[in-house]
Amino acid sequence: MEWNKKKIVTIGSGDIDFICKSLGLAGASGTYPCYQCVVPKTEMQKKPKDRKKEYPERKLERLREKHKEFLNAGGNRNNQAEYENVVDDIVVPIEPKKWCPPGLHMTMGGVQRYHGHVRIDVSGLDLDIGNDLAHFHWTVGNSQFDKYISLKKDLIIIEERLLEIDDEIDDLLDDGCDETVPQAQASELFEQLHEEQIILEERKAILESKLAFPKKGTGPLADSLDKALNKFGIERQAYHGSCFVGNHCHKYLQEEVYTGVLDEMVATCKTLTGNPDIIERAEAIKEKYTETFKLYSAVYKMTSHSNYIPETEHTNIQDAIDKFMAHYRKTFPDSSIPLKLHLMEDHMVPWLKEFPFGFGLMGEQGSESVHAQVNRIKRRYAAMKSATKRLHTTIQEQHLKCAPELKGYIPDKKKYKSKKSKKGT
Repeated sequence: MEWNKKKIVTIGSGDIDFICKSLGLAGASGTYPCYQCVVPKTEMQKKPKDRKKEYPERKLERLREKHKEFLNAGGNRNNQAEYENVVDDIVVPIEPKKWCPPGLHMTMGGVQRYHGHVRIDVSGLDLDIGNDLAHFHWTVGNSQFDKYISLKKDLIIIEERLLEIDDEIDDLLDDGCDETVPQAQASELFEQLHEEQIILEERKAILESKLAFPKKGTGPLADSLDKALNKFGIERQAYHGSCFVGNHCHKYLQEEVYTGVLDEMVATCKTLTGNPDIIERAEAIKEKYTETFKLYSAVYKMTSHSNYIPETEHTNIQDAIDKFMAHYRKTFPDSSIPLKLHLMEDHMVPWLKEFPFGFGLMGEQGSESVHAQVNRIKRRYAAMKSATKRLHTTIQEQHLKCAPELKGYIPDKKKYKSKKSKKGT
């Protein structure tokens, strides 16, 4: 496109859901989740150099062809993978490679993911701490966790008594063999111990059925993570999966913050238990996630701004990404590579080579400011069945709100006379 002898390049931005809907794609959960290339989700898990082949980039022409094939085959969404997950018309006809990777949402997703990993890891320590505290009848002021400790304490008492009964029965059998205890007395004592054993086994079964460990992330160490975040002015949202907002992610990725949060977790662990094994594991968790956040923060700081990024920096950025991805694959071998990490690994630097500015300039951060307005419009058209038509109508109305003068270019609808009016004439 040209205007006044100048080339105009149209760039799209938005979160992944918006971009996928704009291009007629099913979304990030499909077999082919990426909006920039047609790499299968299974191949995304591998390093780029270890994949079977190089996968082609998506183009508008190919999207239209696949959508036509999809409709001709009956439009059954259960078979969408056969058509590269193209299920709808294109709403915003911008070439896929001209859609800016959503840096803000990639960062929020990353911080949420790695913080979630920390909470899961410390939940195992919380369980062991709870078992330790139950032996000393201590509580920590956490209602769910203290209930667990109380039940565990009762269970320990029963288990210890059952062990005593086993020893007493063995002693009776030994005494009966050498006739230290009269046979009649030994039989009576044996019956009493056996009855007590049955009653305790029943109580043990009841307690074990009630002894559900509190939901992961609700123990004292997990609580210490949130308390430490609050000290730095970071509070997870009560809704939306307890996620972080953009400003909080920016704070979290500062070295003094993520190290402070992990230090608080280790300090809390040391106040609750003197068990050297548990403390050593807490220190290992701290070391593991300090490295994770350090490497992720390096990529974030190099790309999440609005400044010009010279070509000499592109190699450094790719090196930082490669270091983080190598760490991620080694440290979290059972975790999948989500679309946001694939975009960072495969498409972030190619984008910067064509548009050499931080993602704060061309990314979705600016459009986030109109979220409230867009959400109000979306609610108005919530009854529309087609997600694509709903999005198209929402964009159209929001565009008119930004530039009301455009209404003057919309032709009036033709008024047709009804049959009744024709009969009257």
